[in-house]
Amino acid sequence: MRELLGRLTAQELALWQAYYRLDPWGGKRLDLNAAMVASCVVNMLRAKGPGVDPAKLVLSFGEERQRQTPEQMERALVAATLRAGGKVR
Repeated sequence: MRELLGRLTAQELALWQAYYRLDPWGGKRLDLNAAMVASCVVNMLRAKGPGVDPAKLVLSFGEERQRQTPEQMERALVAATLRAGGKVR
């Protein structure tokens, strides 16, 4: 950071900050983009009903969740598929 502040003028730094406010980049933005693509795929493949909100598909690292067993994961996936109107073999 010290090197960056030594190379950029205050005006350049302010311009970069303004640009970031207009078009943010980085991990959070990439997670949102991935969630938007995932929701398009889910909404395209669902049978009927309301679509999936991209906000519900954004990764969240702030909260600790209990690890699931493979059987719990399978049950959750089957339940989500049936709720979306899909079929399970």
